[in-house]
Amino acid sequence: MKNRFSRAFIILLLLCDLMLIDSPSFSFLNVLTSTNINEKTIYTAEKAAAYVINNAVAEDGRFKWLIYDTYGSWERPSEVAKIGIFFASLYQATGKSIYLDYAKGAAQWIIMKAVPERGGYKWACPDRDRPSPGWWLNIAVWEVGEFLLMMYKLTG
Repeated sequence: MKNRFSRAFIILLLLCDLMLIDSPSFSFLNVLTSTNINEKTIYTAEKAAAYVINNAVAEDGRFKWLIYDTYGSWERPSEVAKIGIFFASLYQATGKSIYLDYAKGAAQWIIMKAVPERGGYKWACPDRDRPSPGWWLNIAVWEVGEFLLMMYKLTG
């Protein structure tokens, strides 16, 4: 099981390199929505998407992807947001509703995991080095914010 997510992550990294993207959040928005996008890029992105879809974990109609390491599996909203950005961008590039469905499912999972605090939200940070729940509001949250804003613009 450990290698399943690792392979999907490597595919996304290779896709990121193929598209010459330097965004740390794997934001494919600029490349996948540009007017000079080529068929090879779309083909490669859709192959990666098929693999990532195959590894999705459904939870009450929502989607997440697990991170596997030597100790087992765990989930992180910021990692789900990166995959959500990929699906939302691919939807914008292709118009295929399956990608929007997975992006929506990822956004709904992130929202389900949010805990209100002082007018904002926080998420549990499963970290092997810290005791649970390990709530966090750090630099990784911007990926969640970027994704949720993107989904708001796409879906209203």
